[in-house]
Amino acid sequence: MTEVSLARRLATMLAGEMAAGVAATAQHEVTLDPAQAESGPGLRLSFKVTGTQTGTAMIWFPTATGANAARAVGGPDKQVSPDDVSRLLREAAALAVGRVTEAPDFEGLEMTVSAVVPASAPNGATHYSFEFADGSVGYIGATAALAATEMRDTGGNLELVLDVELPLVVRFGRTVMSLKSLSGLGPGSIVDMGRSPDDPVELLVSDKVVAYGEVVIVDGNYGLRITDLVSKSDRLRAVESR
Repeated sequence: MTEVSLARRLATMLAGEMAAGVAATAQHEVTLDPAQAESGPGLRLSFKVTGTQTGTAMIWFPTATGANAARAVGGPDKQVSPDDVSRLLREAAALAVGRVTEAPDFEGLEMTVSAVVPASAPNGATHYSFEFADGSVGYIGATAALAATEMRDTGGNLELVLDVELPLVVRFGRTVMSLKSLSGLGPGSIVDMGRSPDDPVELLVSDKVVAYGEVVIVDGNYGLRITDLVSKSDRLRAVESR
């Protein structure tokens, strides 16, 4: 998942929801210069992004687009207020976000509205256009700034579980054996693990690999020198699965 793909999906879905709600014709992604994008007054709706990635996303449309959309819903003689436009944007955005987070590409992503404020078009927005019944064109822009989630919320305070002792397992290899071969094992039998002695061994928590390393001797005992780790979020997921 990338910032561009999330912004594009948001813009696409919002344009579709707006078109369906105001009897407009949804069009496609467009590249707009500042004049076309009406980079002056508009409304910006911000989202807090959590889950598999964290960050923010924004949806924006210019004042004229919002006013036209509100009139398309309420009738040509409707006196449009800022609250009408804000409410319309929130409703359309909620539907769009629901469709985005249901898509397999964005599984595990959660988005909640944090604010709706007057603002100019954000830099680097992905713009979509749609045409109203009267022939006027509306524009929607969307951006996203994301980062991979490094630590997951464990249901309150992570500090409460940091001292919990966990069993670690070192796996030198694994293989598949038929029941007949297994029943034939005895003292002196050799089982081929299908891996080179130079291959790193695996360190597991809850049957999940959290690190790789090489075997060493520590005070006459076997030990493991870590050579590679999975991501911190994957390590925490291994702990949470216990």
